[in-house]
Amino acid sequence: MSAETWHSGAEGAAAAERARDTATEAAEPPVRYRRARAEDVPWVAALHVEGALSGVRREVACGGPRHRLYCDKVRALLEVEPDGLRVAECGGQVVGFVQATRDDAALKRAIRRPGRLLRYLAAGLTGRYGRDPEALREVWRRVRSFFGLGRVSVQADGATGVPGDGCAARIVSIVVAEEMRRRGIARRLMEEAFAYLRAAGATEVRLEVLTTNEAALAAYRRQGFERAGRYRDERGEWWIMRRSLCEAGAGEDSR
Repeated sequence: MSAETWHSGAEGAAAAERARDTATEAAEPPVRYRRARAEDVPWVAALHVEGALSGVRREVACGGPRHRLYCDKVRALLEVEPDGLRVAECGGQVVGFVQATRDDAALKRAIRRPGRLLRYLAAGLTGRYGRDPEALREVWRRVRSFFGLGRVSVQADGATGVPGDGCAARIVSIVVAEEMRRRGIARRLMEEAFAYLRAAGATEVRLEVLTTNEAALAAYRRQGFERAGRYRDERGEWWIMRRSLCEAGAGEDSR
């Protein structure tokens, strides 16, 4: 077979594959973006625990200890700042979400109100989040992370504190189910978050990403985020990235 013939055949196969992908996407229900509701909590929590939609459905149907932990976390966030949680819904199922806050310090103060931390610890000790020692250590680590405890700055200039904290608005988390990635859903969820934050008066937003997560780092750069510092906690070392909300972000989503 000549190189020219092979090239022509490869082009035809690629075109056929693109046509199949287009037909599959056209057959799928449209994705809707909206503010989260109370009934979305199990789905959002399941997306924290499982990447694939089959696992998400299983967690919603009979969630385990980690799912219950995330349900409590998402419920608290929804209670404190309901407009900040936006979801992507396809075929009646939540397939992605973004949690944004207009004032991260105020969000943490509200979450840390007297009694909430004790309820988390009591739930952990009574077995709601599992009873084995490893599960309890996981609960404590995630509670510390949720309440913003234990951060250690590792700025190169030796400054103390957490770099980027001068920016009040923050993307707390963004997740898209594995099967729904590379379709622009994460980019659209980000746009939903940006619109909410602009309406709340924010002019800049920040987020954190593990320094080892090169794919997410590249995606955030395409959306206009730039590195502004780093810190370390129990889960590892994180880049803090910032973006202006005064101009439209650029780039395509890769998630």
